[in-house]
Amino acid sequence: MSNNYFLPQKADSEATYSISGAGTKTWTAPDANNDTLAYAITIDLWGGGGGGSSATYINGGGGGGGGGAYVKAEVTVTPGQVYTFKVGAAGGGGAEVSGNPSNGSNGSTGGITEISIGTGYLRANGGVGATGGIGQNVGTGGAGASITTTDDTHISTSLLGSKPGAIGGDGGTDETATAGGSATSVLSEPGASGGAAGAWLNDTGNNSAGGGGGASSRSVGGAGGSSLSTNNAGGAGGGGGGGYQSGVVGVAYTSSDSLWVGKAGGAGGIGYLTFTFATTNGGSEGSAPA
Repeated sequence: MSNNYFLPQKADSEATYSISGAGTKTWTAPDANNDTLAYAITIDLWGGGGGGSSATYINGGGGGGGGGAYVKAEVTVTPGQVYTFKVGAAGGGGAEVSGNPSNGSNGSTGGITEISIGTGYLRANGGVGATGGIGQNVGTGGAGASITTTDDTHISTSLLGSKPGAIGGDGGTDETATAGGSATSVLSEPGASGGAAGAWLNDTGNNSAGGGGGASSRSVGGAGGSSLSTNNAGGAGGGGGGGYQSGVVGVAYTSSDSLWVGKAGGAGGIGYLTFTFATTNGGSEGSAPA
C-alpha cells in the first residue's frame, strides 16, 4: 500500500502598502485570491493642507489655510488592472510682500490624495489656500476640504468613514486674528485642534497678526504668525492647514523687520495614503506601487 502525501495549504496573509511622498504612482492589482475575481482593498487617504496667506504691508494679517480631508473606504479592484495613486502635496504659503502699498499673497491649495482608474476615483481633497488681504484688509482663511468619489467599471467604493478638513482662521487687524477650526475624531483618527491665532503686542503701531490654520482629522493647523514689533508697520503670515502632517506656523513680524513688509504664510501639511488587502488560496500580494 502506497503512502498518501499532502502538500501544505498556503497560509492566508495580509499585504499593506503605503505612500508617504507627494506625487503619482501606479499599481497593478494582483490576483489576491487566486481566482481572477474582483476583491476589496481597505484604503485610508489624507489630503494635503492648504497654505496660509501672507500679510499685507499694514494692518492686514495673513489668513490660515484649510485642513485636508480624510477618508477610509473599501474599494473593489480587478486583478490585472492598473490603478493610479496620488498623494497630495502641501499647499505653499503665500510669499512675503513689501512696499507701500502692497497686497497679501494667496496660499496655494493642498494636493488631492486619491486612487483612480478610468473615470472612477476616491479622493481626499486638499485644504484650500488662504486669500491674501487687499490694501489694509485682512487675509481670509481657506475652506476645509471634502471627499469625492465616482465609480467606474474596475473601481467601486464603500465608505467606512470620513472627516472634512476644518476652515482656516482669518488674519487680524491688530489683535483680531482668529484661530483655525478644529476637527473631531472619526474611526481611529484622533481629531486635532486648529492653529492658534497669532499674538499681538498692544501698541500704537499699525502691525497685525496671522490667523491659525485649520486642522485635519489627524494633525493640527499651524499657528498664525505673531506681531512682535512695537513700532513698525507690517504684518504676520497665516498658519498652514493640517494634512497627514501638521501645518507650518506663519512667519512672525518682528521689530527687526523693515517697514511695510507682509510676512509669508506657513505651508500646509503633506498628505498620505495606505491600503491593505487579504490574500487567500495561494493568491499574490503583487508589488508595491511604483
